[in-house]
Amino acid sequence: MVIANKRSVTNEHDNFIGNDDKITNCSCVPYYQCSEESGRVITDGDGLLDLRGLEDNACTGYFDVCCNLTVIPNVRPIHTSGTSMALVDNTDKGCGYLKQMLVPWSGMLLVQAKKWEYKCGVSIINPRVAVTAAHCLLLTKPLVIQSNSRLKSLITSQVTKIIPHNHYNTGTLQNDIALLFLEDELIKVGTICIPPPGSLLLDRQCTVSTWKKNGKLRIIEIPLVPHQKCEKMLRKTRLGKYFQLHLSFLCAGGNSFQDACDGDGGSPLICPVPGQPGRYHQVGIVSWGIGCGERDTPGVYVNVATFRNWIDEVIQTELKKQNGGAKDGINTYRYK
Repeated sequence: MVIANKRSVTNEHDNFIGNDDKITNCSCVPYYQCSEESGRVITDGDGLLDLRGLEDNACTGYFDVCCNLTVIPNVRPIHTSGTSMALVDNTDKGCGYLKQMLVPWSGMLLVQAKKWEYKCGVSIINPRVAVTAAHCLLLTKPLVIQSNSRLKSLITSQVTKIIPHNHYNTGTLQNDIALLFLEDELIKVGTICIPPPGSLLLDRQCTVSTWKKNGKLRIIEIPLVPHQKCEKMLRKTRLGKYFQLHLSFLCAGGNSFQDACDGDGGSPLICPVPGQPGRYHQVGIVSWGIGCGERDTPGVYVNVATFRNWIDEVIQTELKKQNGGAKDGINTYRYK
């Protein structure tokens, strides 16, 4: 236990307050909740968060090793058994509808090593644009997107440009969103809707879809958790009582064994569009958590609606630069 200093630090040796110092505005916290650099209590989770992406050093068990999860292209249509998502034959009427298969907008981000290996999940919002978590893209190796088309075949497109949010923070994971621009259009792939800014996301049941190592989808139904309630729940974890949940995040889950975990980063959190039966929009992107599948500990997602204006601006700018642009531009993920 150390005493975290809430006052400003005057020099590099003033990180922690010793027993001989006069305590005026401090609190006793576990040592990992006190910044070694500033001596201040950590309120944004910097250095304390569990990424949902696959990492080389992700193993924590003494006998654990990182094992290759090379993807075998064996993607098959997913049926609705066991989920509340309804197939509606409206795919050609716009974004967010299901037809022939579940979550047709879901894709895999593959990275080139000795073989193409699964890195993170993505969602398709335009035939030439995918959205994912920025923390999935801290690498320089070639990337491709794979998705399952309505023709029941696996399709692939090379990633030609990556644009992470300009305020993405690698320590706190705030603004953890990025757009991927593709070389070729993903033909016969459904797109997911993006909610408009300021959308009121009520406490409702939603779905997160994640790809597993065998190339199949896993569908998890989890409830949204209000921002203030989630912050209180996370303060009971190692994040501590001073943690403040950034407005770029939202929460979902909190039930035992129902959570997105390692390797699920970038995957979409999907909710029904209010007043439009059978239509869905992407409210979140799998970002981070504390542990995995623990009771009363929700997972944390990017609040996608917060970034709708940024998505619009970037896509409009980039598609104008491309020869021929892309069909419908920003209208492929909008709804009325």
